[in-house]
Amino acid sequence: MTPVLQPEPKHVSRRQRQAARRRLCALGTTSVALFLLNGCAGKVVVELPPGPPDPEGCRETIAGVCIGVDTAVGDMLGPCPCSNSPVTVSNTPELETALSAAGSGDCINLNDGHYESVALPSGVRIVGASFDGVVLGGLSLASGTGASACRLTVTGPITVGSSDALLKYTAITGSSTDGVTLEPDGSLTIAGSTISKATRYGIVAVDGGALDISRSVIAENNGPGIWMQCDGDCDCATQPRVSIREVAVRENSLVGVALLGTEAELDTVRIADTTVGANFEAGGGLSIARCSDVTAQGLEVEDNSDFGILVDNSDVSLGGPGASQGLEINRNLRGIWLQNISTKASHFAQVRNATLTGNQGIGIGMGGALGEGSISIADTTISDTAGIALPNLVGGVSAGVICMADGVLWLNGVEANLDNVTTSGNGRIGVLIDGPATGSLKNILLTGGDEDGGIAQVNYLGGPQPEIEGTTPPITATEDSSPAGGFVGPDCPGTP
Repeated sequence: MTPVLQPEPKHVSRRQRQAARRRLCALGTTSVALFLLNGCAGKVVVELPPGPPDPEGCRETIAGVCIGVDTAVGDMLGPCPCSNSPVTVSNTPELETALSAAGSGDCINLNDGHYESVALPSGVRIVGASFDGVVLGGLSLASGTGASACRLTVTGPITVGSSDALLKYTAITGSSTDGVTLEPDGSLTIAGSTISKATRYGIVAVDGGALDISRSVIAENNGPGIWMQCDGDCDCATQPRVSIREVAVRENSLVGVALLGTEAELDTVRIADTTVGANFEAGGGLSIARCSDVTAQGLEVEDNSDFGILVDNSDVSLGGPGASQGLEINRNLRGIWLQNISTKASHFAQVRNATLTGNQGIGIGMGGALGEGSISIADTTISDTAGIALPNLVGGVSAGVICMADGVLWLNGVEANLDNVTTSGNGRIGVLIDGPATGSLKNILLTGGDEDGGIAQVNYLGGPQPEIEGTTPPITATEDSSPAGGFVGPDCPGTP
């Protein structure tokens, strides 16, 4: 079952974005309601040739590496695959004749020109004379193993039902539906390519087998950039798998990357400038839900209209110890939100070596059920969280709006352990705990004015409190629902 999406046009005004932010997720000191993407999601490791190319002349880079389809990139991932004696064609009838006679391992060279939509037989490889000179109206890799397309442009949808399929140095642009659809049990590698301006999804895979994306750009699609889902939700017998390495996902709609019931590895990925979808829904960066299992490092998640990273009922390990393995989560509406981590006892969420700057409302938020699953946040700095008015739910009913600008918001008694976390210059408070909570606070440093508010535990009528360790200042507990240093009015945009 393919998820249904009716995205709005890409051009969204600043006023519309502001309106969407006011209307989106209900966050308060007693309860939280967040937009959740429905579905399920992915694990594959990409091995690239050693040594980065010279980025000079590249249209887009990440970590100093050329990405996307670009004449300046050249054969950064090696030459187009082509074996046997290639046949050369110059128009659609010649191409169809060559395809009908081709067998597995055969190669067809395409001279510059416009070709109609074609279906590749099992194992057949097509290679364009140039990525911008060879234009196909659409492409199907429907069965068999090892079909590939290299160095060309496709202006219609690409569907992949075969295994070990390859798209290399390919520009997929302007599809009237989705850019690339990975069908159930298909497996696809996308390398050095650009997927842009599709009417719906950039890449969509529902119960797809495996997806491997490297050194590519997914941009300006009118729906999500990458959506990978298991229809069985948490009951998937075999989770789909995805590897995303050295990839930029930018200026898409609704969500940049959605991983639902999937095993996934992300390494050196930028997710930015996601706009709201139809009916002003979301506009988030990375959504991980429905019992996904995700490892990510080297992430930049910035300037998204809604959340930077949303995790629901999934196992995640975000960030690593090295300088290139950390997280940069900046200028989103909420930086990282973690919820329902303990729905199953095996679940955990780990965030380490993260820097969160200039997000609105919340730097890192935690909510959901109290249970055996836990949240770990280590070696992380949260600064300059800006105030924004968000709807306040009390018992599931709207009770007006509340201004929020918290470095850490810890709700609903979740188990969390914070170690070597610094908060600085946040608009309301550095660390706010709502109600009883279990876990620990070790070596927590409050600076840049956050020390004035201290660590506040509100709505506290008894029960567990986090253990204080190392240099952490004491917790100030109160039955009051408002944290010390709270503010409303003109200091918080959108507050009446």
